[in-house]
Formats: sequence, structure tokens, C-alpha cells
Amino acid sequence: MGFQRFVTYVKQRIIRLSDSPHKIALGLALGLAASFNPFVGTHILQACGLAFLFRSNLVAAFIGTLLGNPLTLPFMWAAAIWVGHFFVTETFWAWVIGAYILGAVVTPPTYYLFLSLVKAGKRSRQLFLARKVMQK
Repeated sequence: MGFQRFVTYVKQRIIRLSDSPHKIALGLALGLAASFNPFVGTHILQACGLAFLFRSNLVAAFIGTLLGNPLTLPFMWAAAIWVGHFFVTETFWAWVIGAYILGAVVTPPTYYLFLSLVKAGKRSRQLFLARKVMQK
């Protein structure tokens, strides 16, 4: 029950952000991209830096880093190492290079996925609020 409640809270928090769906979706995608790198303590800093650089939503970028969690990080990092080994043989550098390549590759499709989800969520919220006003 606790995890489901957390997911619901995060979803509502994203929908209630007072920014355009474009900026929110881009922030989420950049946060996810930053989660591929091996420097665990810097995911949020990198995501917020990218969000600032690309003028997207900082809160959404922070939330996007939550997609890199203990359940998903091993798969993300294994994929990054696998991709990086096409360029260098040292495992650490393969991890770093692969992480940034995967982050760049994953950002566009996740942006469009998040954009459609955020638009749908905001539309649903507007309809809910309109119905609430009509009932009064």
C-alpha cells in the first residue's frame, strides 16, 4: 500500500506542476537520462543542470531521477556497460560512455511518452475541476 500511495502522490504532483506539458515532459526525460550514469550521488545535480540548460522544469527533472531506483538501476547500468564496451574495453569507462550514449538515445522517445501522459493527466484534472465547479 505504501509504494502505491507514493506513486499516486508523484503522479498527482507532476500533473499539478504549473508549467507547460512540454517543459514537464522534458524535465522528466532528462531526469531519466541522468539516472543512467554511474555517479549515484550526482543524478539529481546532473538532472537539474540539464533541466536548467534546456529550460525545462527542475521539479520534473528531480522526479525523473526517481525512475532510476534500486529495481531499475541494475538493468540501466548493465545496458550502459554493454553499450560502452563497443567503444572502450575498460569497464568503468565503458559504463560512463555507455551511460551518456543511452541517456541521449532514451531522451527523445521518453519525452514523447511523458508528453502524452502529462497532457492526458492535465486534461483529466481540468475536467475534474470543471465538474467540481459545476456541482456547486
